[in-house]
Amino acid sequence: MFRCHVFLCLAFITFLLFSPEKSQIQAKCSSQSKGQLCRHGAKMCPACIKVSWFIRPPYTLQKQNTVGILPALVNLMLNKCCGNLTSSCWQVIHRSPETDPEQLLSTVKDSHIIYPVLVDKQDMASENRHLIGLVPPGSIAFIVPKGEPDSYPKKLLMAVFEAWPVLIVTILLSILAGAFLWLLDTWFNEEQFPRTFFRGSWEGFWWAFVSMTTVGYGDRSPRSILGRTFAVVWILVGVCICSIFTATLTTSLTAISLDTKKSLPGSKVGVLKRSIEMALGMQHQADLKLYNSVEDMRNALDQEEIEGVLLDNYQISHYTETLFPRSKFKIDDVLKEETLSYGAMVNDSFLAQCFNKLIAEDKYLIYDFTKKELNKTLKGGGNEAVRNSQSIFDPTGDLFFPSLYSCLILIAVIFLIGLTAEVLFFKSCRCPKTKRKKDEEFTEAIAMNESNGRLPSLDQLESEMMSDIQALFAKYRERFQECEKAKKNRNAFTVHSSV
Repeated sequence: MFRCHVFLCLAFITFLLFSPEKSQIQAKCSSQSKGQLCRHGAKMCPACIKVSWFIRPPYTLQKQNTVGILPALVNLMLNKCCGNLTSSCWQVIHRSPETDPEQLLSTVKDSHIIYPVLVDKQDMASENRHLIGLVPPGSIAFIVPKGEPDSYPKKLLMAVFEAWPVLIVTILLSILAGAFLWLLDTWFNEEQFPRTFFRGSWEGFWWAFVSMTTVGYGDRSPRSILGRTFAVVWILVGVCICSIFTATLTTSLTAISLDTKKSLPGSKVGVLKRSIEMALGMQHQADLKLYNSVEDMRNALDQEEIEGVLLDNYQISHYTETLFPRSKFKIDDVLKEETLSYGAMVNDSFLAQCFNKLIAEDKYLIYDFTKKELNKTLKGGGNEAVRNSQSIFDPTGDLFFPSLYSCLILIAVIFLIGLTAEVLFFKSCRCPKTKRKKDEEFTEAIAMNESNGRLPSLDQLESEMMSDIQALFAKYRERFQECEKAKKNRNAFTVHSSV
């Protein structure tokens, strides 16, 4: 048992010494390695590489060790610059993360590497080669919350109601046109436009409204010359009025469909301090609100303090599943930024020269390493207007089937109510009423005949019926004989005339 414990302890110590994550050990440099260099041929790396940083996911994160895109890229560059030296020669020591990114460069004096920092291409091209851009420039997305689907029907109804001024003017003009036509045509067409003012004006209003909408039932029409001349003028004016009303309604509906796409200039936008998004937002004249973390920006969105946020594609990939899911957020605009990127300030001359040389010799070294971070993106909102405008009539929309089912249920309820009323109420009322009416008519006929003393007997009715039947048969025989005679004479014209 004792030998087993000793073996496990030796194995654990060996793992610590030769682990590939040795460069991530967050501890103080040993007294022996301070100020020393790891030499291996022409390579001279500091034995203790101090790193100052602040947390900015996904570029830098703090879990058990300091991880993220930038620490991984720096380790990649260090392994290529310093080589596979002995495990006790060099190590990377991460200081405690700074809480205020604005104080990072001013408070740190003796660190070999500082990240993340903003790097401009002009700075990399100048003589000061200590600022090194490590993360390839990406696009900046303007992310806004998606509108609730349930609010679109309400907005559509409000858009219809907002067109009420044009509708009121249309009805008033129809009333005036109807009264004027009644005045012109009532003396020539009293049947359709009565002389009484209210009835005639109402018929005139009905004609004017039907003619204006180009329906034209034809139940009312002017007959006089003046009335028809006015009808021609009114129809032309009415077409224009209907077009104006339709255009107003269409404009309102279009505005409702497009109001979810926000414009970046003038909008309240959340950005991170000392970020590329901050510089880009200032260029586009956005009303910027500065935050220390993406979580703070999400809380501000939930409290409606800002209208949207600016994030780059690396941050979107990191936060898509947690803070900005596709079901609740969308991209309204995508901005390009090709001059600024995130990188590191390297204060050691050998490391800075080696980093720059590696990037110059193999630019795709960094691209191949960072492309795996861009595996998730939010979907854009390019078709949002189409989805909103077709939200009720589009079978793939969220409102089509609820609207369809609601209409079917309403039709079924109305049908059942009508059928029940037909069976239980209308039929029971209509049948006794018809029978009662016939009984009353028969009773009145009997009473009238009794009063006149002409109530026929049953034998008399039978004899009258037989007389009618005999007369009918006599007439039939006479016509039949005429037809036979015509056939014998083969005179089709005579047969046709007699028939």
